Amino acid sequence: MDAKEYFHLFDDDNKKAEPVEPSWEDIDLNDEEYEYISAIKTKPFLILGGFSGTGKSVEVKTLAFATCPCDGFLNRSETSPGNYLLISVKPNWHDATDITGFRSSVQKKYFVTDFMRFLVKAKMYEDQKIPFFVCLDEMNLAPVEEYFADFLSVIESRKRRSDGRIVTDALVPASVFNDKYDADFNIFMEMGLRPTNGKLKADEVNALDEEDMNEAFVRQDIVDELKRDGLTIPQNVVVIGTVNMDDTTNTFSRKVIDRAKTFETVVGEFGSDYFDQDISLGYLKNPRKGELFISDEVRALEMMENGRFELSDEEKESVLAFINNINKDMEGTPFKISHRILNETILLYYAKKEIYKLMNDGKDFEGWVDFKTDLNNVFDSILMQKVLPRIEGDYEKCNSCLVKLAARCTDNEWTKSEEKIEFMLKRFGSDKSGFTSFWN
Repeated sequence: MDAKEYFHLFDDDNKKAEPVEPSWEDIDLNDEEYEYISAIKTKPFLILGGFSGTGKSVEVKTLAFATCPCDGFLNRSETSPGNYLLISVKPNWHDATDITGFRSSVQKKYFVTDFMRFLVKAKMYEDQKIPFFVCLDEMNLAPVEEYFADFLSVIESRKRRSDGRIVTDALVPASVFNDKYDADFNIFMEMGLRPTNGKLKADEVNALDEEDMNEAFVRQDIVDELKRDGLTIPQNVVVIGTVNMDDTTNTFSRKVIDRAKTFETVVGEFGSDYFDQDISLGYLKNPRKGELFISDEVRALEMMENGRFELSDEEKESVLAFINNINKDMEGTPFKISHRILNETILLYYAKKEIYKLMNDGKDFEGWVDFKTDLNNVFDSILMQKVLPRIEGDYEKCNSCLVKLAARCTDNEWTKSEEKIEFMLKRFGSDKSGFTSFWN
């Protein structure tokens, strides 16, 4: 099915817009953005933290523009590419209804959310390996564990099928798509799917007999999937939450940190290169390869047992020593790490190797980019993305493990983690009465 037929499934209002021409040939990325890409390929759930104004939300949109094809249908907005969705979290979100909708027993309808429609839209492009980015803006204005609990559980259900596709449990159960609603309400049309006969209204589609109903929609395969499996998370969807860690926001539980890759956006010193080029918020003639952003492995042991990736005996010993030594340093604290981080350490190593291959064995990286694929660099990244964000508390709770981790970082030249730990130790203050955390 070509792009025009895909786009036929969306609202008529969008079809009236003219395609936007590409603004640039391609885009240059920096070292930090390749770290984001490596993390996404490991697991498509990231958290970008930092104080307000550091460009966290813009970064997500930049990656979406960088990967959006100019097919005449995804490139119909000047400000937001078709593979991008902004969700602004509200402080009063205390359940999942703003993410996964809800059924109204009074109106006998199901209130479908933009997030649900976006997942269906992503399914239409899943086979083309086009990444679809969800920016969960200011995600900690409300307690994440309350409104995003279903997603946090479902993201852990990811499984690689024999055909290589990553599938999940249902975010919205199949019963929602098999329920009976008002005669003038069709949930599939509400999800953005269009009938084969585009002139039919909801009540007319609902009135079709069983045989015609089985061929009622252009993307009947998606309708059938929703009825059979419910609404799952497509393999090409990347969720990136942005957070400001201050007195007006909620802190993260370790449940959230464990399920995401965490980054902190820091503004450094401005130089003359600030004037060289604006942020590339526009379409490209040569979008980045979607495969760079598609997570295609879930369980490291399964990947290795089936011969898709190998570790030498020395590398296996290094990975195990890394995890065990980190846990030794955190003995007696609630911050010890488990098999999930061991698994993601190997997957990040694999992802970096794959990205290097996709970038023409490193030849296509920008000249200033230093993309490291060695295992020691992976350990430094895992400490920054998965381990240190877990550590927060007072001097008695955190100092001992941070001092031990700092010494280990020095011995192994984990420079990024060493600098962050130094910052975290300073937060105790000279009288050791302060409270420390990963966040600036």
